[in-house]
Amino acid sequence: MKSAASFGILMAATTIGAVGAGAQDTRLTILQDGRVLVSRTVVVAVPRGTSTHQLSLGTLDPGSLVSLDPEVAIRHVEFVDGTDTPAIMARGIGRSFLVRTRDDSVSLTLLGIEPMRWRWPDGTVSYGLPDGRLGFPPDLVPATPALTLTIDARRDREGLALAYLREGATWDASYSVLLAEDGAVMQGLATITSTRLAAEDADVALLAGSVSRAGGPGVPVARVMREAQGRAEPTARPVGDVQVYPLSEAVTLAPGQSSTVALVAPTAAASRRRYVALGSLPWSGSLGGAGGQTDLAVRVGYLVARPQGSVLGDQPLPGGVVRLYRRDEDERLRLIGESRIPHSPAGQDLELDAGLAFDLTGKRWMTNFQQMREDNRRVEDATFTVTLTNGGTRDVTVEVVERRRGEWSVLESSLPWEQVSATEIRIPVAVPAGSDVSFTYRLKVYP
Repeated sequence: MKSAASFGILMAATTIGAVGAGAQDTRLTILQDGRVLVSRTVVVAVPRGTSTHQLSLGTLDPGSLVSLDPEVAIRHVEFVDGTDTPAIMARGIGRSFLVRTRDDSVSLTLLGIEPMRWRWPDGTVSYGLPDGRLGFPPDLVPATPALTLTIDARRDREGLALAYLREGATWDASYSVLLAEDGAVMQGLATITSTRLAAEDADVALLAGSVSRAGGPGVPVARVMREAQGRAEPTARPVGDVQVYPLSEAVTLAPGQSSTVALVAPTAAASRRRYVALGSLPWSGSLGGAGGQTDLAVRVGYLVARPQGSVLGDQPLPGGVVRLYRRDEDERLRLIGESRIPHSPAGQDLELDAGLAFDLTGKRWMTNFQQMREDNRRVEDATFTVTLTNGGTRDVTVEVVERRRGEWSVLESSLPWEQVSATEIRIPVAVPAGSDVSFTYRLKVYP
């Protein structure tokens, strides 16, 4: 006997717009987790009062159906999904199935599915799937999922405006930042990947944000569709606590293919290069383990400014991968870094990590360590020396950052320092080209 997994049915792609009764005004809102919110008007005569309609809307979650017409209410839904193998088998209990092998074929009767059991022509019963290719009775497997919808209408209508959820597509944002000495140019793209969804010239909006699944608070389906209707420039529209990006161009989707569309037009912005060396203080506990010489990795990053009132700063950006480019002396484009940003509200600057600085290195070691008692509390006093080396040809400033939780302070430092927060201090260090710079700082810690 073979396992049930070896007899999967290939799920056919559903083409949005291919409904038996006709359709118009189809809109798709694609979430990043694979869900797709479909809004469409099905062209069908709807009489006043109660009526029942046979529709072919493809694979969907029947419990998510919403009427977008306030004068039409859904009373009852029956849905048969021809691609759901367990459901097909459940409907086939008591029916005969043809099992084909390489040499022969035999008709078996399905007696039950939990566990799966079959009656053979000689009256014997077996469990599990039989060896061979299983043939389903045609009437159990509809060509497309079938939907029977019973509605109440206050007056005659010429169509049904519906919204529903289905699976089948996702999307990701990606950005490119072309850096120069006097600023940067940033643009964004959205790549839509279809797994089971087919649509031709679809009106698409992309939804960015955390939309919970069943069992938690989420954004009501009808609310999203009513507030995100229409085609517009790809700028964000807030809907509840998420952002919706309507695309200005129609999109064609096919299963197994991706489509990339413009999300953020090329926009100039101010940018600044930063060098940061993170210290190695323990986040909590004693500083005793921080003794000895350690390497300080110097990372290079770029801050892209997005002030309110600017083109780039006035729109929230969905999270995604940011690739950093720069032209060399021959004007050839080079990839110099890749980073990932979270969802970024309007007006929030982007901090982009480009990796390790090639020509900058650092070392840090503890030169003094004492433990003592102060008001019945244990106190530690530690002094550190840091040496930064610049092997490049440009003068730079490196920000040495120390982070630690709890109660601690800087007793003295050979260079000016700043308190960024209760858990972070920052010491800017000017490092001339081809030089070494050393400095010390002394910390008081209550472990």
